[in-house]
Amino acid sequence: MAHKYLVDLTDEEQEYLLDVIRKGKTTARRVARAHVLLRAATGGSDEEIAEALHLGLSTVHRTRQRFVDEGLTVVTPKDWTVGEERSDYPMRRLPWANADIFHPSL
Repeated sequence: MAHKYLVDLTDEEQEYLLDVIRKGKTTARRVARAHVLLRAATGGSDEEIAEALHLGLSTVHRTRQRFVDEGLTVVTPKDWTVGEERSDYPMRRLPWANADIFHPSL
């Protein structure tokens, strides 16, 4: 079956993706997406890629789609402007998180 979203990588894009994989100082999500794009560029089907990388079929399809629509932004790190807000997320879920015993002045 022909793919609607064909991944065609330039040499520079291919080298960038290989660097993402080799460096190891990034998220597993970025590494997985880089692997998906490299395999898709060699003509692998979504099913083959998903099985080989132990990913969901929809993950492979969405990665292909985002690459065709947006380019390499699919694997570039996002600028987390809400990082501070996310850091206290587990404490906000607990009903007693705002109790006085957790106040730093006590």
